[in-house]
Amino acid sequence: RLRREAEELTERMRSAEREYADSLRDVKESSRLAEALSRETAEAVYGIMVLGELRAEGEKKLREHLRRVNEIADELNLIGEEERKLADVKSSLQVRRAQLEIQLSNLKEKLSGIGGLLFSLPEADEAKLERLKQGLEEELKELEMINQLAPAQYEELVWNYKLRSSRIAELEAERQEILRFIEWIEGEKKRIFMETFNRVAENFEEYFSKLTGGRGWLRIENPDNPFEGGVEMILAFPGKQPRSARSASGGEKSVAAVAFLLALQGLTPAEFYVFDEVDAHMDLQYSRGLAELFKEMARRTQIIVISLKDVVVEKADQVVGVYNVGGASKLVKARLEEVIRSG
Repeated sequence: RLRREAEELTERMRSAEREYADSLRDVKESSRLAEALSRETAEAVYGIMVLGELRAEGEKKLREHLRRVNEIADELNLIGEEERKLADVKSSLQVRRAQLEIQLSNLKEKLSGIGGLLFSLPEADEAKLERLKQGLEEELKELEMINQLAPAQYEELVWNYKLRSSRIAELEAERQEILRFIEWIEGEKKRIFMETFNRVAENFEEYFSKLTGGRGWLRIENPDNPFEGGVEMILAFPGKQPRSARSASGGEKSVAAVAFLLALQGLTPAEFYVFDEVDAHMDLQYSRGLAELFKEMARRTQIIVISLKDVVVEKADQVVGVYNVGGASKLVKARLEEVIRSG
């Protein structure tokens, strides 16, 4: 009898040692996972900071280009106003020049006629000549003085006009280049957004169908300009008409939210995931679908789920229970088949 008790005691000690070794390995594994999670968290935070800096730099450059565009637009308006004024001055000078040329031509004709008349007269009539002289003097007074500087002024205006026109062409070329750059930025922004949206929408439809057996999809409120509106979530549960997620019940919203989160994680898959009671407000059939989905995902990555529902626990490869002893949490770990055998 003593020998049997000694053997049982020895076996219990060996079992305790094995459990201690298992617990020690679990602690080391948990520490390793915690360190890996800490590193990945730090890398993610750093990546977010870098993206934030890049975005801020891009927005700064865009604001600078927009400011330059506004300055050029103001300068173009001023130049356009001066161009119109120069055009008016040029037109006035051309009209005035034509008038002066006509007056000069008329004066030459009159002088030519007077010269011929003088040669044809045999004798000079002093009285008539005096009257003719007075008449010509009065007629000359009626004519405006010819501006001798008009040609030079006209040439200067033409030169200024050409200089301004060249500057306008340069500014317009710069303006078009900036507008093309802004258009390219807007196009790239829309392209990247639509690529990301389409991937998330495709993943959402897949996960929602697996969870519920129904259909769910994402719809952009303003397809022509997606940045002017939002994104609406449409849900069609089995046996129900499609409707917006805004009018869904609490349990239905929980299912849609989980499907959307899984769709987002599909963009950047991780080594493992932790889900803390995401099925708390789900109906039983949706919790069962979620457990099946987690089982499928576990083939590609590690899934840690905290749940109080049997339909989720029964799909686990390994179950870890937590209970309280003397104010301290204790862990018990077992495989599902062991739990089933023990009842």
